[in-house]
Amino acid sequence: MKKGFTLIELLVVVTIIAILAFIGIPQYNLTIEKAKAAEVLKLSRDIYDSAERYAFRNNLSSAQATDISLLDITTAGDITKTTNLNDTLTNYAGYVGSSTTRVVNSVYKLLPATVEGTRTSGFGTYKIVIPRPGSGAANVGAVQCWAQTGTDAKKICMGLGESRLPTTTNGSFTVFYL
Repeated sequence: MKKGFTLIELLVVVTIIAILAFIGIPQYNLTIEKAKAAEVLKLSRDIYDSAERYAFRNNLSSAQATDISLLDITTAGDITKTTNLNDTLTNYAGYVGSSTTRVVNSVYKLLPATVEGTRTSGFGTYKIVIPRPGSGAANVGAVQCWAQTGTDAKKICMGLGESRLPTTTNGSFTVFYL
């Protein structure tokens, strides 16, 4: 009697592994992207809270507190302030191969009306937007996730939390209220 597996048995096993990989890899990538989106949400919220503290301590309006370098936040990773734009931070994920070209992970802006954290991934572009006091927005301080319309970025926004209000459209973005 011979020991071993037949060709049919091996093909069945390989087919099952391929099907599991076909299902599992996209789900794994989505989970990784949701974790990165949670990081964008956290840093955006930290910038918002710190800007409001800075404005309060220095008797300024929220719209006047737009220089990120003056805020009392600490960031992990390689984050630099954009030249001549005090309101922008860029978080770099690393370098392209062995070159000096940097890979942008996410970009954060502290604007007079909003705090924005933007990330572009294989799922599309999404932004975390938090309206600031004095902006005229109805939901000051409420977190919004803007997903590029027609992409899978909406899966990222929906993964950050239940939308409390109906979604709306703003240009080429669908807005989810978290």
